[in-house]
Amino acid sequence: MSILHTLYRGISTTFKKRRSRAIFSILWPVIFMGMFATPIAATPGNGIAIQAHLFGPTNYMILAVLSGMTALALVMQIHILWDKIGREANSIRGAAFGGFGAAAGLFSSLFASATCGLCIGAIFSFLGFGTILFLLENSGYILAGAFLLLLASVYLSAKRIAAGCTACAIVPE
Repeated sequence: MSILHTLYRGISTTFKKRRSRAIFSILWPVIFMGMFATPIAATPGNGIAIQAHLFGPTNYMILAVLSGMTALALVMQIHILWDKIGREANSIRGAAFGGFGAAAGLFSSLFASATCGLCIGAIFSFLGFGTILFLLENSGYILAGAFLLLLASVYLSAKRIAAGCTACAIVPE
């Protein structure tokens, strides 16, 4: 099965259920607003108006894509968990795998929310000056890495949904 076919089959199977579509439609804007609000909360003196002025169309597009992919990864993990619980399989192992995928998505979203130098300095100030300079110089690579992590999370979830997983006792629909 090709990568695109696996993605299509996994995503379409997930969204066949109404509750998955409902959760996705709630999670996407919540995650977007969380990513938008993270620099506001982390930067002293920053507000919604200032942050909205600092962000350009590219920043909003990045936030929309990454928050959508994060929401998709989470919904797919929830679908897998519900499928496992419904089949009374080993839900602890599945929850651990699902939790790792969701954590990777949320961690990469944190990096994606820091799209400006001021935000990176405020959010990651605990890492030290040298690390902040490194993050500033390599922010494009970090965003690409965040996108690839999310894409891998979505693909692996889709693969588990579409093809099944013997270790997790998931049977494809």
